[in-house]
Amino acid sequence: MEPKPIEAFGASLQGYYNSKCLSDAVIRCDGQEFAVHILVLFCHSDYFKRQLTGPWKESEDKTIESKDFDINIVEAMLRFVYFFDYDVPLNTRPMIFHAKVYQISDKYGIKPLKKKAINKFERFVNEVEVAAGFASNLADTITIVYNTTSSGDRGLRDILVQSSCKHFETLISERSFKEGLKINGDFSADLLSSLNENWAKYFNNGSLSDATIKCGGQNFAIHSLILFCHSEYFRKQLDGPWKESSERVIEITDFDPAIVKAMTLFFYCFDYESPADSSAMTFHAKVYQIADKYDIEALKRLASTKYGTSIDAGREMDSFPDAIELAYTTTPPGDRRLRDIAVEVTIKRIGTLMSQDAFSEMLSANSDLAADIIRCMYRDSEKSQGESAKAQEKLEKTWNGYVPFHSHHVIPRQRRRD
Repeated sequence: MEPKPIEAFGASLQGYYNSKCLSDAVIRCDGQEFAVHILVLFCHSDYFKRQLTGPWKESEDKTIESKDFDINIVEAMLRFVYFFDYDVPLNTRPMIFHAKVYQISDKYGIKPLKKKAINKFERFVNEVEVAAGFASNLADTITIVYNTTSSGDRGLRDILVQSSCKHFETLISERSFKEGLKINGDFSADLLSSLNENWAKYFNNGSLSDATIKCGGQNFAIHSLILFCHSEYFRKQLDGPWKESSERVIEITDFDPAIVKAMTLFFYCFDYESPADSSAMTFHAKVYQIADKYDIEALKRLASTKYGTSIDAGREMDSFPDAIELAYTTTPPGDRRLRDIAVEVTIKRIGTLMSQDAFSEMLSANSDLAADIIRCMYRDSEKSQGESAKAQEKLEKTWNGYVPFHSHHVIPRQRRRD
């Protein structure tokens, strides 16, 4: 079968790769020059078209300097321009090579090359044997991809996340991969999100666990990756020059085991429940406290929401004083989340609460809470008075504009003009 015209043309075009015959421009990299043809470049890239036709030095010299890429990456790009394909050089790591070809195609706007690079990248990642060196190559590639692509460019990123999920149990035991997680926060977040559905089975599971949290005689098997993604505090403990780093054990002595369990459960399930045998209001306040200490912002938000829901429901009136007091004794003055909830609910239920001796005693001992209650009640009173004054003023204006007609009013007769 005879080749199609486009195939025959393509075969002929290959003969002009890096040929000075009819060449009218040069691409230079690391001191080496590649003879190119402007028409061929223009068909592939508007970037090169602007460079060679605009008011730039390149347009006058007909020379493009490529300083951001290794020469073998530039050569792969140019081979694609003439051959519509490229090969990985010997003694080169294919995964990283395809990632860099993707990068150069993205910079110069060569969409067909970008598609070719991502296809080659995906094929290699899916077919490569997960053996010695795979974790190291993957970690290096993750660093390159996440540093050279935007967050909205999911092409290579999604492939890396999918591969890491697939081989997670093998990779997480490799030091090079764990080191890569530490320095690539965006990738760690993507991986965490992708693995979300499977996290629960690793809660307090010794499989692949590389650290332990101890509290009140209980041990919780944990995974450094999980802790690092949730808390900078724990990352510093397990990755710094401390006892915890060498022993891989974190001792927590200032919280009950139930609170620590709720925190670790949140690490894996992104939720927690209060025990049936404890006050939900006080439990959520204590979870908020531990989240604040260990800088777990997502858990703080969840605990404050649960605290507000439980305290507003008002099912445990006997626990109100303790729950409200905790909001003030376990948080700094500038942290208003629990405090504002406590004040709002207290004002709403002030009549019932003031009849409780426990609440009155707690209020007497907590000047910050008392001051906040007075301040909010005064503000609400001022607001109410202001609204009342505005309503009165509006009523008076309406009344002044209304002139009633009564029978005893006499309308004077106008005199005739002569």
